[in-house]
Amino acid sequence: MRVLYVEDDDNLAFAVEQMLRQEGHACDRARSGVGAIKLGQEHDYDVIVLDVMLPDIDGYEVLRQLQALGVETPVLIQSGLVERDRAMDGLGFGVDDYLIKPFNRDELIRRVEQAATRSGRPASPDVIKAQPVADPPPIPESPPAPNVIELPPVPPTEAPEPPAPEQPPADAMSAVPTIEAAPAGESPPLPNDCPALSARIVAASSQSVIDCTIVTVASGGAVLDVYNETVECPDEFLLAVTGDKSYRCESCWRHGGKLGVKFV
Repeated sequence: MRVLYVEDDDNLAFAVEQMLRQEGHACDRARSGVGAIKLGQEHDYDVIVLDVMLPDIDGYEVLRQLQALGVETPVLIQSGLVERDRAMDGLGFGVDDYLIKPFNRDELIRRVEQAATRSGRPASPDVIKAQPVADPPPIPESPPAPNVIELPPVPPTEAPEPPAPEQPPADAMSAVPTIEAAPAGESPPLPNDCPALSARIVAASSQSVIDCTIVTVASGGAVLDVYNETVECPDEFLLAVTGDKSYRCESCWRHGGKLGVKFV
């Protein structure tokens, strides 16, 4: 509902406005009798709570002028204990009920709502009182789409491993030109007519042997192709070539199946 509260005391007015709004009621305030008459004529209130002692004209004069203007809003007279007898006298002259100060929240709300109920007037349309919101109806599940065929899951397939490159046969060593022995720290020369030379990596600690090809030879080092990038090569080893020649090497870098070494 919508209530007009007429009170010149700011502190009391603030407290009453908060009490009414906490119950879901709208509340306008007038600080004087003239302001109360103006608002009461312009708006259709459900209840007017009117203080007797106002700074310009008293509450009974406000009530008389509102009745003369045809305002039929029920009125609650608010008064102090010293004004109680006069307030009771007003019940026969258009006063619906009264509030004796000080009053508490429960008494205020009860008397305001009772006054609105007794008047039989519909609640003001510009006031919205909070109502519980019902839960929305559940959304029905969508039916399955027609003509949909569910296919069984396809098991993951593993890519086949690429075949290991073929290593040169053991007897190919006999067809490789002989490399002359070189002084320590120098690289074995490659004949001009042989772009690659078969060799073997011999680990000094485990005596394991890895077949390889000498791809290029530079000053103090070479590039070897060990055919398979997963093959582990030792850090230090002997590089054996044809003619029972061998060279002590250290691994420098590794990129895939290629191995860079230096001669020591």
